[in-house]
Amino acid sequence: MTGDIIFSAALPEELPQVISAQTAESAFRTITTRVGKASAAYRLTREIMTRRPRLVINIGSAGSCNLNVGDIVVCSRFVDRDLQPLSIEGVLSDISMAPVSGLPSIIGGQPQMRSYICNTGDDFVTGSDIANGDVIDMESFALAMVCREEGVPFVAVKYITDRVGQNSVKVWADKLRDERQALSEYVARYILISNSSHE
Repeated sequence: MTGDIIFSAALPEELPQVISAQTAESAFRTITTRVGKASAAYRLTREIMTRRPRLVINIGSAGSCNLNVGDIVVCSRFVDRDLQPLSIEGVLSDISMAPVSGLPSIIGGQPQMRSYICNTGDDFVTGSDIANGDVIDMESFALAMVCREEGVPFVAVKYITDRVGQNSVKVWADKLRDERQALSEYVARYILISNSSHE
């Protein structure tokens, strides 16, 4: 089937329940890419070659230095913190994708039509000295790169589970339940209804 929406998450635990409950006949597909840029790029590329989706949505958890736990952030710009320090011609470390209409960020419980920057790298960030980005993860830049090369629209919807430098991995694990519930409500309100109205 072509024209599906693919939801990608690094880990199965990050997928909202409302997405996991979709039937095999639905227009939504889910993939888990595992952690890190290389695995994410490989697994999404394989899925795009098979399905040719009309949209890819990366969904899941992220850290932040300047946003609060519980905020939901829509990102359409992606930077690679591993490559950004290099001043070598031809090295791409910053990708902007066209915003997806109708997907608000939820900041302090209030919707706002603003897009944020996701900072991606293959390390666990423990300090608050990230120079460029509102949220921090380990896959989104690679996913955006694949979609850019394949001409597939891409957006990331991230639930802030931790403040960088303030919380431990255990706090992140404890927050996954909240993440799944909040993103289930978000997807049901802003994505599933919107998609069904266009079918």
